[in-house]
Amino acid sequence: MQRLGFVVSRVSRPAWLVAALCIGACTIDQVQEGDEYVSSSELSVPISNPGFESDKTDWGDPNMFEISTSDKHSGTKSAKIASSSGRFEQTVTVAANTAYSLTAWVLGKGTVGVKSGSTVLGSTSINSGSTWTQTTVAFNSGSATSVTLYGAYNGGTGRFDDFALNTSSSGTTSSSASSSSSTTSSSSTTSSSSSSSGGGGTGGAPAQYPSDVLDLTNWKLTLPVDTAHAGSPDEIKQPELSGYVSSPYFLLNALGDAVVFRAHAGGFTTSGSGYPRSELREMKNLGADNASWSSSSGTHTMYIDQKITHLPTVKPHIVVGQIHDASDDVIVYRLEGQKLFIDLNGTDGPTLTSSYVLGTRFNVKFEVSQNQVKCYYNGVLKYTYPKTFSGAYFKAGAYVQSSCQGEKQVPGESCDAYGEVEIYDVQIVHQ
Repeated sequence: MQRLGFVVSRVSRPAWLVAALCIGACTIDQVQEGDEYVSSSELSVPISNPGFESDKTDWGDPNMFEISTSDKHSGTKSAKIASSSGRFEQTVTVAANTAYSLTAWVLGKGTVGVKSGSTVLGSTSINSGSTWTQTTVAFNSGSATSVTLYGAYNGGTGRFDDFALNTSSSGTTSSSASSSSSTTSSSSTTSSSSSSSGGGGTGGAPAQYPSDVLDLTNWKLTLPVDTAHAGSPDEIKQPELSGYVSSPYFLLNALGDAVVFRAHAGGFTTSGSGYPRSELREMKNLGADNASWSSSSGTHTMYIDQKITHLPTVKPHIVVGQIHDASDDVIVYRLEGQKLFIDLNGTDGPTLTSSYVLGTRFNVKFEVSQNQVKCYYNGVLKYTYPKTFSGAYFKAGAYVQSSCQGEKQVPGESCDAYGEVEIYDVQIVHQ
């Protein structure tokens, strides 16, 4: 096929008709040849008032955000969100089953996303400090012919400017998101992930998303922010999680071989806790349903290869792997200062090391069967905990045990203090 702008030869429809259809559907970057869609150059989808030069025009409820003239990426104005209820949004026309890339410039803290109805197709949260930074949200429109672009609060004041929406140059597109494999047999279910040297991308390619390093098929993510996204605080589920990044809370490390989980002491918390988290919760059925299993039936194992890289200042405590039942945590791996140990629902269990150095890589494993929890550290069985429980599930990530606010407020703790973990590999096996 030869392409020159909208001039298309050797296709099953006349070139002028393809061009007219593309323009009528907001410059779609696809033409059809037989049953296959192929991409030409990237094409722009019109956004009204993309740089807020016409103030709040076409961006939803004007009472939900402000216009800034003191800080802007280009032109003379930008949008400003400074409260937890702040947001702006605009609905645009798209083509179904098409890959798109939404870009925007953000100064400070903010969330940029795309949704269809109540379903979030993609979003990213950013803290750019005092520098304007461009953020990108990649998504597929699926069956939608219109989507809503939005900006939202992300824990502090943010300014937004220069939104743009373009079709992706990735070629043939599909409405279903890709995900890592999950292997199921009549006797066992395995959800596993391991990174390759020099980056965890498939086929040796550099990793781009956390899902390139960790198999997130049967997980959901809870973040320490509460934006316009579903969940309070935000919860990221499949299929969105497969291509999701939220800096600085959930992203690849500098080498691209591990996933960073970060939660700050000023973060939002779940209803059952006074502490913030950036943490995975075990799911099942390709992430559609909550996992729930019993200590008395079968064998249930979680393995984590990780390192703890940062702790809050005043109360340097963090949980980095846990088993939770229907009502409370059963057992967790916890670091307090330099003491890495097993915690039995608030009671100190065996110490794994009393001299942990931040940045030291280690692995832990829970193995549950016959109402016993076996706890391993660096491949060595350290403790067996007799316990009967049900409605159970695994969790992995950074569950910070300090807060600057609320009932769990730690005097003197900064709301910017944070805990951080890098996970290289997490595996769950049920037999």
